[in-house]
Amino acid sequence: MYAQLEEDFGLAKRSMAVYERATQAVADEDKFEVSLAYPVRYKTRSQAFPQMFTIYIAKATANFGLPATRPIYERALEGIYSLIFTQLLRLTVS
Repeated sequence: MYAQLEEDFGLAKRSMAVYERATQAVADEDKFEVSLAYPVRYKTRSQAFPQMFTIYIAKATANFGLPATRPIYERALEGIYSLIFTQLLRLTVS
């Protein structure tokens, strides 16, 4: 993975930029670990958390500490809420 190469031999800031681009480029089906067609089933938010964002947050915590993760969490939650909304909209229309 290119981000790992940047972490090992480059700058941590560059690797974070690679992870940021990855969260934008990956399709929704690939971002999420589980299907969100029925979000009521999930008791905790972590069960429906995007896999790409999980990696990104872990790397940001390791490189820059917890305060650097807040904007990443906010973007991830926005993505989850929009995906849940579109899934629920599809269920009500059909």
